[in-house]
Amino acid sequence: MFGKSSILSMGAELQALRLLRAYGVAAWLRDCGRATLLLPLALLGCSSVALPQTEAPASDPNTAAFHKIIGDYLKGSFKDIGSYDSFEISDARWVHTPKGWRWLSCVRFQDRAHTQTYAVFIQTDSVVDSRYAVTTDGCGKQTYLPFDAIPSTAKPSGGIELDPLH
Repeated sequence: MFGKSSILSMGAELQALRLLRAYGVAAWLRDCGRATLLLPLALLGCSSVALPQTEAPASDPNTAAFHKIIGDYLKGSFKDIGSYDSFEISDARWVHTPKGWRWLSCVRFQDRAHTQTYAVFIQTDSVVDSRYAVTTDGCGKQTYLPFDAIPSTAKPSGGIELDPLH
């Protein structure tokens, strides 16, 4: 049947197959290791494409100009701005939003005896976004001053004047 030489040759072939299989796994692991090391470098190159790099402005914004921009925007955006009362505004802050770096100013006002806060985002002398303020806007921690760009208008009272309850 099998001679001594054929058994030895089969053993040598098996040993060669084992070495080849072991070398193949080692080469595969080595290649995976190299790919793992190169992946962060490839992703790093793509990261600057998604995020626009806007440097912080050299100085604070012109407060009077910002107040005028915000006042004009709110007068055009709010349906019945005359029904709101006690407008106050915070100083503008340079903040990062999902759309990039913007100036944020918070406007606080009374709407039927309830305090409302509105966040206005400005870039290059125009309003680019606005919304009722959310916690991440940080409007609750700001200091407010009277907002003269939106004058308080006299509301019809039907002849009855009541003092505020606060």
